[in-house]
Amino acid sequence: GFPTQGPLGEAHVAGETYTKQQGIGLTSVRPTSFSSNFVTYDLSSIKSTNGFASPLGTEAAVNWVAIADIAAVAVRALVDSSYDGKELQVTGPPSSTLTALQMKALIEKKSGRTIEYTHVECPPIPDLLGLWNFLRAGGFDLSTSVVLDATGKAPQDFSDFLDTLDLTPA
Repeated sequence: GFPTQGPLGEAHVAGETYTKQQGIGLTSVRPTSFSSNFVTYDLSSIKSTNGFASPLGTEAAVNWVAIADIAAVAVRALVDSSYDGKELQVTGPPSSTLTALQMKALIEKKSGRTIEYTHVECPPIPDLLGLWNFLRAGGFDLSTSVVLDATGKAPQDFSDFLDTLDLTPA
């Protein structure tokens, strides 16, 4: 098994467990890493320094999922009672499960520039340490058919997500 996602993930699980113990129906929508996190954490450094840094390392892979796909699954779960009580692991397609080096190569292809990846240590914040340990252990190295099954549409590929961004240098 994988380590837990640390205090943040454990808080989610505790909330789900408590809700179920109270007899309240609960459907859990559990996405992997949001594609939009790339914009928040990496895009500006790619534009300004042709590089990005992460505690992920070079071996672990993480699946990236579009927030529109997460929303579409959540909407389906709200209006379709067949999803009641289920845990929905929402992911992008298998091609969106990338190591940092695969992401680097994809960004190089999309931007036409050499991009540097730098491995950095985890920030010394307990909530984040647990999450990064989970990710480095392969916790989000997976892909499911949940988006396709729930919506009838294939999930957005991370490569297509990159096409929606301006990757030109700042």
